[in-house]
Amino acid sequence: MKRDLISCAFLLALTLSSSAQGTWTTKTSLTGAARWGAVGFSIGAKGYVGTGLDAASARKDWFEFDPGAMTSVTDQNKIITVWIYPNPVQLKADIFVKNLDSYADFILYDLSGKEVYSKTFRLFFTFYNPGLPAGTYLYAIRAGKTIVPGKLVIE
Repeated sequence: MKRDLISCAFLLALTLSSSAQGTWTTKTSLTGAARWGAVGFSIGAKGYVGTGLDAASARKDWFEFDPGAMTSVTDQNKIITVWIYPNPVQLKADIFVKNLDSYADFILYDLSGKEVYSKTFRLFFTFYNPGLPAGTYLYAIRAGKTIVPGKLVIE
């Protein structure tokens, strides 16, 4: 009878061990900070991990892992990556986007959530500060159903 165990010593990701093969495989990353002393168990084919301590406090939450719900594999070559240089921005910044298959919208918001700038582009564009005051701004790059968020600082 094959039995799976859940690793709970210092959790950054949910890992399963196959006692038949003596191997560990990361199945999914847990949300939040890493934690120590978590409790893990399985019921049927599902795994559960909860409680424990993170750097700030005792945790009182639970995660459920259902291997039957994992229906796709992410192609690492298709993850959209954004580079903004320089960031913090003074007058202008070059914005590069890797693995963008179509045109996208760059939308900049102030911290109240108000849209203060937008531009449609493909792969690269130069952002010229349109007179926005110094501060922290949040951006979203929207390409179809994909949204990549980030932070831009203006000096």
